[in-house]
Amino acid sequence: MDGNDTLDGGAGKDTLVGGKGDDTYVVNQADDVITELAGEGTDTVQSQVTLTLGTNLENLTLLGTSAINATGNTGNNVLTGNTAVNTLSGGDGSDTLDGGAGNDSLVGGAGADRYRFGRGYGSDTITENDATANIKDVVEFGTGVAPADVSFKRNGNALEVRLAGSPSELLTIKDWYLGSQYKVEEFRFVDSPGTVITDAQAAGLVQAMAAFGAQALEAGDGDLSRRRQHGQFGFGLAVGIEAAV
Repeated sequence: MDGNDTLDGGAGKDTLVGGKGDDTYVVNQADDVITELAGEGTDTVQSQVTLTLGTNLENLTLLGTSAINATGNTGNNVLTGNTAVNTLSGGDGSDTLDGGAGNDSLVGGAGADRYRFGRGYGSDTITENDATANIKDVVEFGTGVAPADVSFKRNGNALEVRLAGSPSELLTIKDWYLGSQYKVEEFRFVDSPGTVITDAQAAGLVQAMAAFGAQALEAGDGDLSRRRQHGQFGFGLAVGIEAAV
């Protein structure tokens, strides 16, 4: 029916039809069927099981504490994980992937994708593969993360991003150094909306941080790890953004 409805089929195989409006569907079984037509609002599926979004559905949020997965459709989706280990796969479209707590895998694809990461998120991995020109994928750091808190490091072909004061937080962007299609083009901050670190600046910061760290170790700097922990090798501080451009 029309309006912003919440439909919960409960146990068993259910068919849920929301109609017009921004509807919420609660799914407990993978074989539940949701029917939405084009132009019937922005709809959200809340799922206790691994699920792929059907046609004309926009958002998918994983519930509970089980290690389940979410896959988008060809539209612009928002996929949100639970507190367990999840794989969020956006597919085509300009998607937003938010793993939340747990060590999650975030898989983009075609479109301008946005990957959310922050304190309490654990160790997440981004897999991006889009060679389309003029498409910008973004890592968005959540509240409590300042530009000076972020440090970059190369590990094999991957780019690692760490947050000062959060040793358990690690964001890995796979295959970053194998080609532009695997890169995220911008790093942005919820608390500092005017600040953008580009992929070129991040690559420059990797080199500058590595060189600065090597010099400090050669000099016997016993405070190196402490100063890294407090973000003094972060964006715009010890190495400076000028070194990255």
